Amino acid sequence: MGAAAELALKERESDAARIRGLRDLLLDLLVEGIPGLRLNGSREHRLAGNLSLTLPATGAAALAAAVPEVAFSAGAACHTGASAPSPVLTAIGLSAAQASRTVRLGLGRYTGEDDMRTAARALVRGARGAAAVTPG
Repeated sequence: MGAAAELALKERESDAARIRGLRDLLLDLLVEGIPGLRLNGSREHRLAGNLSLTLPATGAAALAAAVPEVAFSAGAACHTGASAPSPVLTAIGLSAAQASRTVRLGLGRYTGEDDMRTAARALVRGARGAAAVTPG
């Protein structure tokens, strides 16, 4: 445990910079592929490995069904499993409908550029397909 903590401390800054770059790559690919995609929060002032995104026309549950090969969560971390919209998402100005179209993506130490490109392709494909069958 001590060796792991020492390694984490030693490589914290370089890991964060690398992960931040991957996060920004993923965000850019998704914004390019899903017109109207909304980033929740600041692009610069956020955890390196976190993205909260609101899809323009696809529910988070529909996207999860369309893209089972990509792991992500719906809504906000503090509200997982609840049926009502997250108070965090409504506090940042999202409607209940927007909150239901919000997903959280997490990146970690072992995430690579190929992972980002593969995930982006799948999420864009899934969002486009699910939007075509999502009512309203």
